[in-house]
Amino acid sequence: MVVEYRRDSSPEEASREKGILLVVSQLYANHNGDMVAFGPDGYLYIGLEDGGSGGDHGNFAQNPNKLLGKMLRIDINHGDPYGIPLNNLYAAWGGRSEIYAVSLRNL
Repeated sequence: MVVEYRRDSSPEEASREKGILLVVSQLYANHNGDMVAFGPDGYLYIGLEDGGSGGDHGNFAQNPNKLLGKMLRIDINHGDPYGIPLNNLYAAWGGRSEIYAVSLRNL
């Protein structure tokens, strides 16, 4: 789950939840390490592993309709709850438009 927080008066604390941006279910207890970071382009990058179990038996990392096993890139400054950068890999090809890179496992 990716949740957006807003900073109130203290620069050290993000204390007020603005809303849930994204929820991705992961089926197993392993391969669930995720990361979030802002890129130099101002977009939010979200790295998701394949969701668990050995060998990506669900083929999630290769499936363009699943967010697991991908690097996502979203624009949190536009859209509701977010926008999609036009040059994301699947924005024009079909599949999930949040996808920036595919076939990521065991990040």
